[in-house]
Amino acid sequence: MKRRRAKVDAFDRAVLQHIEEHGWSVVTVGGEDGSQNFAYSVGMRPHGLPELYMTGLSLPTLQFFINEVCGRLLVESRDYQPGDVIDDLSD
Repeated sequence: MKRRRAKVDAFDRAVLQHIEEHGWSVVTVGGEDGSQNFAYSVGMRPHGLPELYMTGLSLPTLQFFINEVCGRLLVESRDYQPGDVIDDLSD
């Protein structure tokens, strides 16, 4: 049986390059009216860390928050636990 090769497009290559350079990437997805915006991290799992997902804010704000927390987890080795409130983020 022949295996299919996954198609890697320009977006995938950009995400993979960003992960290689920074350790993670943030993907943002927006609805036309902004009401269904969400963002998620990619690349944290290989470091033994959870991927992050956020919704309900503007795309730049979502990207900022996820980048900030990923940086704290990966670069600063912060040890957040489920249920922790992170109240020192600002945009």
